[in-house]
Amino acid sequence: MESGSYRFDDPKTRAVKNQAGEFTLNLVKALLQTGWYSPEHSLARAATEDLFRQFHSLTEGERDLSYVLVSTVDERGVMIDGLLPEPIEVAKALRGILGDHFVAKFHDYFIRNQIASFTVKRRITEDEFKRFLNLWVTWASKTAHAEAGHAVMSDELTVAGILSVTVVGMDEVPGARRHLPWPVKVALGRLRKDLRRIPMLRDADEATLARLKVEVIEDVVRPLSRPSLIVDLLLNADLVAEGQDVVTPAGVEDGMVQTLGVEMVHKAARLLNETLARVHDQGARREDLPGWEPEEYRSTLDRVTRKVLVRLAEADFSDAHGLLQKAYSQGLIDLDTLPEDLRNRIRSSELTDWFLKDPNAFYRDFANAATPAAYRRYASLVKFILPELVGRGEVRPLTAILAILHRHLNEPHPSFPGREDFARDLLRHFEEAGHIDRAVDLAVKTTKEGRGGLVRGLILFRESIVPALLLHLVRSQDASVRKAALSMLEQVGAPAAPFIVAELQAHRHPWYVVRNLVVLLGSVADPHDEAATRAVSEYRDHPRPQVREACLEALVRIQGPAAGAHLAPFLDDPEPHIVRRAVHHAGAVRYSDPAFVRRLLAMLAPSPPRRPAGTTPPVEARKDLAGEALASAVLSALARYGPDLLVTVPEVESTLCGLVRRPSAAGRLLSRLGLRRRLPTDLVVQAVQALGSFGGPMSERVLDDLARRGPEPVRQAAAEALARVRGRRNP
Repeated sequence: MESGSYRFDDPKTRAVKNQAGEFTLNLVKALLQTGWYSPEHSLARAATEDLFRQFHSLTEGERDLSYVLVSTVDERGVMIDGLLPEPIEVAKALRGILGDHFVAKFHDYFIRNQIASFTVKRRITEDEFKRFLNLWVTWASKTAHAEAGHAVMSDELTVAGILSVTVVGMDEVPGARRHLPWPVKVALGRLRKDLRRIPMLRDADEATLARLKVEVIEDVVRPLSRPSLIVDLLLNADLVAEGQDVVTPAGVEDGMVQTLGVEMVHKAARLLNETLARVHDQGARREDLPGWEPEEYRSTLDRVTRKVLVRLAEADFSDAHGLLQKAYSQGLIDLDTLPEDLRNRIRSSELTDWFLKDPNAFYRDFANAATPAAYRRYASLVKFILPELVGRGEVRPLTAILAILHRHLNEPHPSFPGREDFARDLLRHFEEAGHIDRAVDLAVKTTKEGRGGLVRGLILFRESIVPALLLHLVRSQDASVRKAALSMLEQVGAPAAPFIVAELQAHRHPWYVVRNLVVLLGSVADPHDEAATRAVSEYRDHPRPQVREACLEALVRIQGPAAGAHLAPFLDDPEPHIVRRAVHHAGAVRYSDPAFVRRLLAMLAPSPPRRPAGTTPPVEARKDLAGEALASAVLSALARYGPDLLVTVPEVESTLCGLVRRPSAAGRLLSRLGLRRRLPTDLVVQAVQALGSFGGPMSERVLDDLARRGPEPVRQAAAEALARVRGRRNP
């Protein structure tokens, strides 16, 4: 019987409670022979089978059914235990089914026969249940005048060979002198009683008796869900063995420990370890330990704790590794008993402590290892200490070891043949052991000044570090961490590209992460990488201009001279500076698609005339400036083309000549009246320079006129452009 937290209004709980009430009512009726048939009656067999089915349904899921007396005064003092985390009052279970009379009778039956607990085990067979029921219906009369009715019941059960029913008398409950909780006393009493009955079985061999002992312990211990009760049972196992030769205290302890599930062992081990630490710090006083001698208690506590820790180590429960490591440091468990992973970790920690006392000597000897045998010796130590160095955040020694491996992989003249294979094996071991992510985490969170060497070392792992770096890049809220991850990914280079493409194709990141990924992909992707090009192009229409500009730059980097075909969509971007960048890149790669060049020429069309000075609204003024900046970008781009441009788009020459040609008298008059927009002088100069790059005979005539009669800035530019045009005609 134990307490825990669960809901009585839960449907499953209500169903168990109702089933328990119905079964208990029928059992009490049989006891009192009220509405029950004698074993000889023709309907007795059917009634027995029905009651067994009720019991089997009630105890499914490997639950034993116990009735426990908790009060000798209160008529409601009998509880149904073992079915739920908390006991069920018989009175509440029978409420609503006219059970008040039977509740009082049942309680009186327990008091009169001095019964502390009465248990029917889940594994009882139908034949055994039938024989038990035949005895049950006779006990009311047989025990009416007996001084210890529970003894009569126990004797008859034993004689009948019924081991699946246990009756524990009040005088059989141990632990009074130790002031144990009642649930612990009842469990100890039941365990003691069942173990005593085993030798009474006739014709049972040693194997059967051993199996029954295990089952008895399992039946009592396994259903318990409170670690404190388990600990109390373990520490008081001597009360079970007291006065009998069937088992020893150590045997009971061992049986309990082996029966428990690993999670319960873990919880019990934590409680025991805390108790042991408290006793060690504060001592054990006799007044705090009723029924114990202090030294005896300390000895028992130490022995039980060690047994539980060994069981925990044998189970290799990963959640308990921290507790086991602490226990090892306290001397409670041997190193060889611990799970292999934990054992290696502890050895790593101890070796790392030794290594850090004088790392320089190790660096020197490892770097200069001249034979395979020497290298293996140092490599075995490195395999142990590298993970520990990462875990401790020891950047300097970790960096030094990785630098040595980098040197061993790249030195043209190794100290012995095959040394690079040994170095690669070390890197592979570190990677396969799962330490890469922690090392990357350490690198990106180390200051920029301190992580340089560590980064160079981690780059040795190439694409293996990419997933961890991308995780920091897309999830970290720390800009410095994102920047560090970005830098490391750039150093990894092309092997990182497929991972970045996959992240972009997922379409799950905020705009600033997308921008970083696009920029990064443009930096690391191989030239003309089609997968990278498609991934970037998907974000060409992103609502954020920062992302669209990053897409433009990345496409130019990836496609190089072939980037022209990807530039046209950016000419329609609402952000003028992105349009100008697209125009700039078109000039850089000399993209001469006729339709594209004609769009550039359209951007040179003069704007409507300016308003008189001081009357131009600010918005229109900004538009004028943006238009001039775009025209400047177009002219700068056209200046990069050669004469071949006239072959594909011949009208480009006449368009630029029309822009720079000196106006006629009528044109000058219209300009003065504000009825015609004149091209600013600086743009005229740019247009003249562009004509010098690709112009032909038409350009030569216009440039000659400007060189002789144009304004001063234009005159000089025209003279230089004219010389270039004539130089192409007369090389």
